[in-house]
Amino acid sequence: MGYLDVVMYHEPTNSFKIIDIKTSTRGWNDKVKKDEGKQFQLILYKQFFSEQFNIPIENIDVEFFIVKRKVYDHPDYVIPRIQTFTPASGKVKLNKANKALNEFIEEAFNKDGYKDKQHTPTPSKWDCTFCPFKDTPKLCNVAQ
Repeated sequence: MGYLDVVMYHEPTNSFKIIDIKTSTRGWNDKVKKDEGKQFQLILYKQFFSEQFNIPIENIDVEFFIVKRKVYDHPDYVIPRIQTFTPASGKVKLNKANKALNEFIEEAFNKDGYKDKQHTPTPSKWDCTFCPFKDTPKLCNVAQ
């Protein structure tokens, strides 16, 4: 179960906006904005909100609200702490998000629960730092 960060309703147009608040050290660059995994999360929120509350999907917009943790002083201009990003969320993107979700479910689960699958580790200093299996060689052959 998850929670939506912000849902706003605009009564005159009978429209909604779902806002997902993200924090980032220095904001989002183009690479992060193009990460479909992040986009799919918000796009699926839109679909599920539409279904749960019987709201036409075209009456729902989505937006990321990015809060920068670090803002450096610049002598020539002000660097804003807030950044927004509105991903495409029409039918094509919604279909891609649903396909990705269904492929994940098919790959990860069977009727009895989780599929027993051997996963290939993708080690990196960053990933391994936060991995819950980093100290468990039985579960990860990269663990030290």
